[in-house]
Amino acid sequence: MASAPPPRDRGDFEIAVTCALSLEAKCVYDALDKIWDDKKYGKAPNDDNAYTLGVISEHHVVLVHMPGMGTIRAAYAAGHLKMSFPHIKLALVVGICGGMPRGTSNEEIVLGNVVISKALIRYDFGKQYPHGVQEEDGRAGHSRSTE
Repeated sequence: MASAPPPRDRGDFEIAVTCALSLEAKCVYDALDKIWDDKKYGKAPNDDNAYTLGVISEHHVVLVHMPGMGTIRAAYAAGHLKMSFPHIKLALVVGICGGMPRGTSNEEIVLGNVVISKALIRYDFGKQYPHGVQEEDGRAGHSRSTE
């Protein structure tokens, strides 16, 4: 299998993979055939994302490491990605990322399934803590504990 030549600049990257959790990112990292020096290609000013740049087969791939889960963090990550890598044509969200596909199917989605979707709906309505789950009720700043 032939590998892609080194990219000329950030414009040569057309595939992005975003992961909210380090375990998810590690799995994608392990799938990269070669790692490019991210310092050589840089990123846009004020871009706070951390990236791993690599290649899978003949495709230059940007692995976006989010600092954690959450819709606000995801929105910032996507915006900064677009600033730094303006020619991304395919963006993948890998892992659970607190989301699920939008659709009308009643089929169960389980770990290991591959889901292709054009949209996501919010599925994380709280956080697990040692003392119990703290649910959000949908209103900004309002939550309740379910100990």
